[in-house]
Amino acid sequence: MPEPRHATPKPLRRVLIGALMLGLAGCQTIQQVAPEAPPAEEPPPPVAAAPAPAVVAPEPEPAPLPPPEPQPELPWQTGVVPPDRQDGLVRVGLLLPLSGRAAPVGQAILNAAQMALFDVAQPAFVLQPYDTAGTPQGAAAASHQALEEGAQLLLGPLFAQSVTAASPPAQAAGVEMVAFSSVPGVAAPGVHLMGFLMKDQVRRVMEEAYAQQHDTVAVLAPAGAEGDLVVDAARRVAADHRRPLGRIARFDPATEDMAGVVKSLADYASRQGALQAQVSALKARGDAVGTAAAARLAEMDTLGAPNFDALLVVASGDRLIEIAALLPYYDVDPAAVKLLGTMRWAEESNLGREPGMVGAWFPAPAAGPKDAFTERYRRAFGSAPPTIASLGYDATALAAVLARQGGAAAFSARALTQPTGFAGVNGIFRLTPDGLNERGLAVMAVTPQGRELVSPAPTSFPEPAGIGTVPQG
Repeated sequence: MPEPRHATPKPLRRVLIGALMLGLAGCQTIQQVAPEAPPAEEPPPPVAAAPAPAVVAPEPEPAPLPPPEPQPELPWQTGVVPPDRQDGLVRVGLLLPLSGRAAPVGQAILNAAQMALFDVAQPAFVLQPYDTAGTPQGAAAASHQALEEGAQLLLGPLFAQSVTAASPPAQAAGVEMVAFSSVPGVAAPGVHLMGFLMKDQVRRVMEEAYAQQHDTVAVLAPAGAEGDLVVDAARRVAADHRRPLGRIARFDPATEDMAGVVKSLADYASRQGALQAQVSALKARGDAVGTAAAARLAEMDTLGAPNFDALLVVASGDRLIEIAALLPYYDVDPAAVKLLGTMRWAEESNLGREPGMVGAWFPAPAAGPKDAFTERYRRAFGSAPPTIASLGYDATALAAVLARQGGAAAFSARALTQPTGFAGVNGIFRLTPDGLNERGLAVMAVTPQGRELVSPAPTSFPEPAGIGTVPQG
């Protein structure tokens, strides 16, 4: 029995296109500008991937129009590309999990990609979605099929194992891949990552801490790959700035009680012992001054401060709230030790309910373009997008911008990794020759009401920049 074709249902696609054309009309399109001077899972059996019908950008319309009377379906409405229009089209394959457990995420990325298609692409630009089913086998099959059907660039897949499986066919065909993974180990020649990399997040928030006179950063991170990435990045940043790195504490991600971990990180037992020894020594003096001093110290819990004045915490949700509450209990003063986090905190809106979290810093994309994208997505699709959906927008917009250059080199490694970078809904970014990326991030602070800006995202990279612009609403 043949495998089912996984595609956006035709009726839904027609509704989406109509909503996008009405909701996005009048938006500014992405364009490259003149250079700017620098500032002083258990996988199911393999599936044979089948493409969703290609989505082709329609001719631009000057203004929103009332819904027309029912008419016969046109090629751009159905996504079907007639044979007589094959020549001269720029085809980009989009590899996503459109079925399986990750299907909602894959659909959100596809939704955002369609937004970019209508915002930026010219009529000859064709976006061809393929279902990976969220498995390495499905990703490999989708990659093969996209290449057989003329894809000149591959966007996706999403998961690291899927990237590893899908990249060999692309490399053999000399076709570049821009994947949505954030696992550095899957980057390779011809395989570029669009994901939010931990190295950029750690560097941005640690450098802001250094700029604000917090000189020694400690790290509290889970055991495993994510924690390893954070610790390695923190060590590199500290070494680059010639700063000491404070204590590094790792914890079992499955643990239900963080008290012992936080107590050890705070060096509580040693500091408590130092206090008791000092009290005993003062009492042994046998004079009034010593007795009075001992009485004052006896009201304290520990003597001295921990060996760090900033703490990078890799946690979220209830576990993060628990850690923030335990730190002052074990005599880590929130007024003296700045809490630092990762972009994961940007997904949470109620961190300020814990007093120990107020004032904590975390990196995030530039608010303006990201907020505008989120609102436009909500209007078009009825709900807020997950953060990763924005990568679908930026990757598709990048491909559409490069496609305007035309020629065989439009999607070359050199074109993709130009040091000038691009601006997308997540701020400025550039793909680097090693397959990784660099991003310009803001730093936000947790407040009782939500968050506030501490340091804005940069608007250019150190080298002369040729940066695109994105729709603002």
